[in-house]
Amino acid sequence: MPKEQYHEHYRFLNSKERLSFEEIVRLARLFASSGVRKLRLTGGEPLLRTNLADLVGDLSDVAGIDDIALTTNGVLLQRHAVDLQPKRVSKRREP
Repeated sequence: MPKEQYHEHYRFLNSKERLSFEEIVRLARLFASSGVRKLRLTGGEPLLRTNLADLVGDLSDVAGIDDIALTTNGVLLQRHAVDLQPKRVSKRREP
């Protein structure tokens, strides 16, 4: 991360400030009911979220969602790829 922007005193969100998986799935259902068909998980490094494969599985069960993509720097992808593959992550974007 660029030191100019993310210096040692930069305040990242703590876990209570981030959307819960339940909130993310609820939003996905609302978006799907409005015609959204594609989702992309991004924002920092999504592979750092505990049980990400469970979230992807829940999102893949949302009626109307046809495509789930993941933006990652790829460092942790090998560790998580086996868990994510059967959950319908259709695209992975790495730098």
